Amino acid sequence: MRWTPMLRSIDLILLVALVAVVSWTFKVKNESQAALKRVAELEKQIEAEKVEIDLLKSDWSLLTSPARLQQLVEFYKKELELDTTSATQVTSDEELPGFRVRELPDKNEGFAGTDANVTTGSINRGDE
Repeated sequence: MRWTPMLRSIDLILLVALVAVVSWTFKVKNESQAALKRVAELEKQIEAEKVEIDLLKSDWSLLTSPARLQQLVEFYKKELELDTTSATQVTSDEELPGFRVRELPDKNEGFAGTDANVTTGSINRGDE
């Protein structure tokens, strides 16, 4: 069998295509390994950030603990002229949205104008 110029050109084209495919495969492999390495680094960084967040949360809970704040208030009370806060200093009942002051019913009066002597259950109170 003789090698014809036609077969040689096909062989040459196939050889070039093979080199191109191998080069592309090598490039994709290297890029994927670099991406995996970057993902591993990011996962380590995320874990470190989670640990730092937990540490900061514990610091925050320590710094804002009521016992510590009370000690600070007592320590700096004279210097900062601190005084206790009453509930009316924050807001009044009238300033709260949808808040209505309702008076408690008298002991002899029922709720919502009902008769106080109405029996609503079978509980024996012992006073009857």
